[in-house]
Amino acid sequence: MALRLLTAVPSSSFIRSHRKGTSNRSNVNNLSVVGASKAVATANVSDQKIVRRSANYHPPIWEYDYIQSLKSDYLGESFNEQAIRLVGEVRMILENVMDPLEKLELIDTLQRLEYMKICFLALYNSINEIAFDNLKEHGFHTIPFLKIAWAELCKSYLVEAKWYYSGYIPTFKEYIDNAWISISAPVILSHVFFSSNVTKNECLEYWKDDSNLIYCSSMILRLADDLGTSVDELKRGDVPKSIQCYMHETGCSEEEACKQVKTLIDATWKRMNEEYLMSHSSLSLSFKHIALNLARMAQCMYQYGDGHGVEDQETKDRVLLLLVSSIPYLS
Repeated sequence: MALRLLTAVPSSSFIRSHRKGTSNRSNVNNLSVVGASKAVATANVSDQKIVRRSANYHPPIWEYDYIQSLKSDYLGESFNEQAIRLVGEVRMILENVMDPLEKLELIDTLQRLEYMKICFLALYNSINEIAFDNLKEHGFHTIPFLKIAWAELCKSYLVEAKWYYSGYIPTFKEYIDNAWISISAPVILSHVFFSSNVTKNECLEYWKDDSNLIYCSSMILRLADDLGTSVDELKRGDVPKSIQCYMHETGCSEEEACKQVKTLIDATWKRMNEEYLMSHSSLSLSFKHIALNLARMAQCMYQYGDGHGVEDQETKDRVLLLLVSSIPYLS
């Protein structure tokens, strides 16, 4: 083994012969190679430092140092100036585009990005598949209804983007009126509704008269999310949540704001239970169960913090117990 290590060192690293008075000697004992197996240590020591050769090994690809070692072609002052200019252009777009979904200008711009094309393609295929099934089975077109749901969601995102870039802190009512939509629960429940066997009359009644159940479920999801994630999301750079908006508007403490949000959740649950038990509602019982379970899931997921964005062991254990682990049999 020692012989292999010795022969692996480049020959230029060794001094072939000992010269007296040579200035470029190592500060450690120099070696003279004799044959293939003998090495004689010299007694001459020099203060000059020799930079040792390095193998220049790259860090493993699964470590963070690997990402840090990668080079980017987009570094430099010119690219920093371009990034600042693009931020200003985005702000102008958010201020000037008032009706982006109908004109589809902003969507067309985003679709030019490669990674967005995959997202929009999957979304386009899924929605059209739902619409085709409804058209084939029940004879009516659901695309206009789903388009409205997605338009409202994207508009709510634009409102939050305006607040973020302008530094505006909305009132509690302004936030709630927009946030129950931006949590995406109305879009989720709309797809659930149209994926079931519904008729055209049921669809129209749902869209006009039975939105209270969707509103309540969305509100509980939003407020539970704010209670559990507002601290982490603000650190990541997000808009103020319901707690911060209430504190800014009333001047109360964070503890009092959290208490007010919990009170609002309780009141929304009472209203949702009333909507669930209404006999004249045109919604099916299965859809009511889904809307109710969405609110239940929200409070379970965010009961002890950000159970969705922060991958702690407690959330993993819950998922494993629900989907993987077998239920023990008690005799």
